[in-house]
Amino acid sequence: MLAPLRAQEGEKSAFSSALTAREREVLNLIARGKSSKEIAFDLRIAFTTVTCHRARILDKLAVHNTAELIRKALERGLIDLPRLQIIKEESRSPLGLRVERVMEDNRRSLLALRKALAESRLLCSQMYGAGQELRSACEAVMQSVGISQRRIGTTT
Repeated sequence: MLAPLRAQEGEKSAFSSALTAREREVLNLIARGKSSKEIAFDLRIAFTTVTCHRARILDKLAVHNTAELIRKALERGLIDLPRLQIIKEESRSPLGLRVERVMEDNRRSLLALRKALAESRLLCSQMYGAGQELRSACEAVMQSVGISQRRIGTTT
């Protein structure tokens, strides 16, 4: 029963020792969802250097794309998701947090505008109704006094 676990631990150490420290660093950044350009920026290395590291990692782990790389790295214990989630939450940049706050403020403003629009529509319909009532009242007064609308419109 311990033999498969020991074999798996041996595999893990074989894979992790096969990768250089920089390759493991690049692998972790790939697992976080960073692009090659972002990795180059974060590690302050050239983009082509990142692509070389990525190609060597794919070759050493005998995979052909990023999805296979992540799957195999998870299986081999080279990366683990819970740790990545914590790192992801901790690595939120101040700019990202500011963008999130601005988006939340915009969402609140949009909701306030929608509410104001609904209220203004209600007021407009109430004013229209009041205008109709006022017109009817004016027509009734004019009829009782004997003034026609034509005489009002043709004043000289």
